[in-house]
Amino acid sequence: MSINNIRFVFFCIFTGYFCHSFGQDSNTDVKKIGISKGEIAPNIIALDNHGNPFLLSSKLKIAPTVVVFYSGQWCKPCTDELKQIQKELYPKLKDKGVYLIGITSELPDVIDQITHNLGIEFPLIHDRSHLIMDAYKTSISYNTTTRNIPIEDSNMLHKYAGEKDYTITFTAVYVIGRGGKEGKERHVYYADVNPDFKPNPKIDEINAAVEEALQFHAKHPIKRDEEKLNK
Repeated sequence: MSINNIRFVFFCIFTGYFCHSFGQDSNTDVKKIGISKGEIAPNIIALDNHGNPFLLSSKLKIAPTVVVFYSGQWCKPCTDELKQIQKELYPKLKDKGVYLIGITSELPDVIDQITHNLGIEFPLIHDRSHLIMDAYKTSISYNTTTRNIPIEDSNMLHKYAGEKDYTITFTAVYVIGRGGKEGKERHVYYADVNPDFKPNPKIDEINAAVEEALQFHAKHPIKRDEEKLNK
């Protein structure tokens, strides 16, 4: 077992209460395409490509988070989207203290290639067993789908994603922040889902949703005693 896998196991042990609830989120109806603005986003627990634990609920105690679902390097519009997000969105989010995370079915070594070749600075997560993709209803199976995925050889999917069922994610962008009456829900402020694999990130709309989430966070700060109880 690799060091990163060991770290992930211990991370799950210490956040075991969530692992159970995450499994329940993953069992929801996956026939619906994506989640919508105004819904409560499923939690995310994983290790990023740097081996750092990522827990969405913890990140939202500090700042809103932008979650990007990335299909794969075989999809040129998808790689173009990553480059655009890196160039036009990530620097602004970083200056505001807003988190940005990418989710993909591609294997860790493929992610390393992508980050190097495209100059991606924000972290990416290999969604092993596509639990996150299922929870967010962005997963799609190449073997059973009738959609026109631009892939000629399914072996390419296995090479990049390593999944026997050839499950990948279509592209989607979400802005998630705290919301609800008590300001503790994982509120979706923005949702842009592209099942046709033709992403066109609307940077201005994403930034506007981020500002809305930031305003809510500023008006509803988490008190220190609440933060200790929620750990």
